[in-house]
Amino acid sequence: MEQVTPLIQNIQPITGRFIADDETVHNIINPASGAVKAIQREYFTVLNAASWTYSMAYAIGAGQSVKLLGKTNGTSIHFDAFSITSDAAPVTITLYEFPTVTAEGTPASGKNRNRESDVDATFELFTAPTVSANGEQLFIRNILGTHTTVGSDSFSDIWILKKNSYYLLTISNGSNQTANLITGFNWIEC
Repeated sequence: MEQVTPLIQNIQPITGRFIADDETVHNIINPASGAVKAIQREYFTVLNAASWTYSMAYAIGAGQSVKLLGKTNGTSIHFDAFSITSDAAPVTITLYEFPTVTAEGTPASGKNRNRESDVDATFELFTAPTVSANGEQLFIRNILGTHTTVGSDSFSDIWILKKNSYYLLTISNGSNQTANLITGFNWIEC
């Protein structure tokens, strides 16, 4: 028996069209230029109200840290595109899985990147959680520099987080002065 790609019954290589299961015709090639029409995953998830962002500004004292707790539920969460800017260095960013949580902290909310949508995120965020153990370290990154140079970095690591689990993000100021920083990240829910 011939296998059929899901949602595509008939593709016509000469015209660049395919017919979906609902019998609608889709042009995947621009007839004028011959270019393949494509949409990036990030843009697609925003269009479908499945992408959220969270950003924060902190003043972290010398040698101090801030913590952000994430809690996944029954939805697949793709942690994506983290960025940070700081006026002091070094600053260390660490992501942990399965921290031992004694108090979740203050609820925080991300913003749906599709501003036409009223869909809420299932991924829960908390600031200032209390943890007795950080858990398993998944990644660690440093922003290096001097006290006179602003440090900045962005990470495009994508992590597919386990369902029904806690994740801890720590940002630590390793300098001898207060670090004013802005940080943020995106996530996708599938």
